[in-house]
Amino acid sequence: MSYAFYKVLHLSSVIILFASLAGMLFARHAHAEREGKPPLWVPLVALHGVSLLVLFVSGFGLIARLGIGHGAGGWPTWIWMKIGLWLVIGAFMVLVKRLWKQLLPLFLTLLALGIVTVWTAVTKPGPAPARAAPAAEAPAAVDVPAEDAGSDAAVEGTEP
Repeated sequence: MSYAFYKVLHLSSVIILFASLAGMLFARHAHAEREGKPPLWVPLVALHGVSLLVLFVSGFGLIARLGIGHGAGGWPTWIWMKIGLWLVIGAFMVLVKRLWKQLLPLFLTLLALGIVTVWTAVTKPGPAPARAAPAAEAPAAVDVPAEDAGSDAAVEGTEP
């Protein structure tokens, strides 16, 4: 699949992930006085889980399309940062479920996580990965005389 496909899938799942977390936070807060789960809780939790999975798969698809391997040099710092942010944002649902009364601090933390995620994606912080040495120059092309170019003898290497 193409780089553009993975990029659209990745960015779409980021939007869905943050929307589901904000939705859970505000649904839980709005349902504060009632018993049980908020009406939208189960679909929002499902969106959260599916978007995390799609985000993970599309992220590694992008890494592959960029040609970044996990060889001797390892991954660049920014990929490790993105994996860490993915884990933190994935676990953020637990904070929403348990600390929902802290609406403003949780919402501001969610916004900050989004900003750090975007900053990491755009700036790719950390040392640049080591590049492989350039390949040796290819040998010069052999000139084939025009009269021999189309003959079978020239290809087979025998005299006509």
